[in-house]
Amino acid sequence: MAILSPSIRTFLIFLISKDSFATKLDMRIQNKCIYIFEIWKTFDEAETICRHEHAGLMIIENQEEFNTIAEIPFTYEFWIGLNKTADGKWYWTNGREFLNNSWWNQTQPGSYDHAIFQNGYLIQKSRTVPSVFICEDVAYAPFPVNITGDISGLCGVEIMPNCEGLPCVNICHSYPGCVMFAPMANLCINIKNSTDQSTCTINLKSNAQFYRVGLKC
Repeated sequence: MAILSPSIRTFLIFLISKDSFATKLDMRIQNKCIYIFEIWKTFDEAETICRHEHAGLMIIENQEEFNTIAEIPFTYEFWIGLNKTADGKWYWTNGREFLNNSWWNQTQPGSYDHAIFQNGYLIQKSRTVPSVFICEDVAYAPFPVNITGDISGLCGVEIMPNCEGLPCVNICHSYPGCVMFAPMANLCINIKNSTDQSTCTINLKSNAQFYRVGLKC
């Protein structure tokens, strides 16, 4: 497994072709699973396939992710989740405005409304022209945990009211010491002795559904 930086967290790149042989390449980046489909599709077709896989076209969050994708040892051009709106501005498919103009290949400005990633640059491209593509998904997922018997020795620490609209599994993963959570109560669950609950803020109910944080790729 190629280690690009000690500060980058584990993720996997799967090279998947539904039409031919599938290859798997393990790398390290931030908290994402990345799926590279080696089949040529239009932007809309690629986006549909990503959603079918419960993912979305890749959104490059920062320079670290950009550099990591640039190190993929392929010369393909990849659809990513970036498009231009009627006001002429570029946005990622999650609604965040694109501001990294240094990522563009300035020798190929183009006049199209979608973008591909190729050879360390972003290039404008017509959405109707096929390309291979990159899907992304969060690396961590909630797995149900059944806790039986007396839970009077368990207590919870509220880490974020309603998780502020974010997946609670992501909040729990980023919170120091959080290994389980109850999404209805938005809790970081800690196993504690019933006589030592100095940091306990919420007593758990017997009907709470608990989840542990685990890798999904």
